Amino acid sequence: MSWIKRNVKNVLMVAIMLAGAGYMMNDLLNQKEYIEVQIVEGDTLWSLGKEHKGDMKLNRWINEVTSNNAIIDNKIIAGDVLLIPAEQNESNKVEIASDK
Repeated sequence: MSWIKRNVKNVLMVAIMLAGAGYMMNDLLNQKEYIEVQIVEGDTLWSLGKEHKGDMKLNRWINEVTSNNAIIDNKIIAGDVLLIPAEQNESNKVEIASDK
């Protein structure tokens, strides 16, 4: 116990560094790939979402696309190019032993 009292600062610093490293690793493992899609007449966010969302929930996909592309009122225009998440299916995901 006296060792811990003498090294509280060091123990806290190591704990903070490990937490930061874990946070950064989580971000790296969860990075998404994006693709560009050109909007054609008749496209809606919902129709594009159904086609490209993969396993993601439709509302979450639409929220991410509108946020990433600064879309207001969910309106898209033919000819515009949207940056959308690449389709992520369960078969595309990397499985880590600790996920089981």
